[in-house]
Amino acid sequence: PATPSNAPPAAAPRRRNGGRHGTRRPSVTMTRVRRSATQQAWRYVIVGLANAGLTFLVIWLLHRQFGVALWFASAAGYALGALQGFLLSRGWSFANPNHHAVAPQALGFIAVNILCMLLFSPAVVLFARVLPLPVASVVAAIAVMPVSFGLYRWVVFRGRGGPAN
Repeated sequence: PATPSNAPPAAAPRRRNGGRHGTRRPSVTMTRVRRSATQQAWRYVIVGLANAGLTFLVIWLLHRQFGVALWFASAAGYALGALQGFLLSRGWSFANPNHHAVAPQALGFIAVNILCMLLFSPAVVLFARVLPLPVASVVAAIAVMPVSFGLYRWVVFRGRGGPAN
């Protein structure tokens, strides 16, 4: 007869979210959230590149081709790039069937842009001390990107009850 000393070892109990040795597999929900955040990040980068391209194109056309003052051409280019950024971010990068009304998101988008401008401008000045200005601008933009991405994902374009999907 089996006695406690020679009984076969009992199988370790299975843990709710993992295996026998405490390894945890991510839940399906967490996997989707990570995949969603990665997909949004790539879309955010693509939208940013498209915005930069449109901004440059408008400035070049207005200033170089039509002789419009650079300050006006720059403002027009920035405004059109920002409008495109809002529309693409809302409809593609951070698309969510539970989006709120457009007006609060537009105001939030403007507020994030102002905040990021306040972070970007001094960063350009700081980096321009040791880098050429175009490189300093790119480095400053990269430094500010996590702030804007996080605010867009978790505040501006979040749906009811969570981050943007």
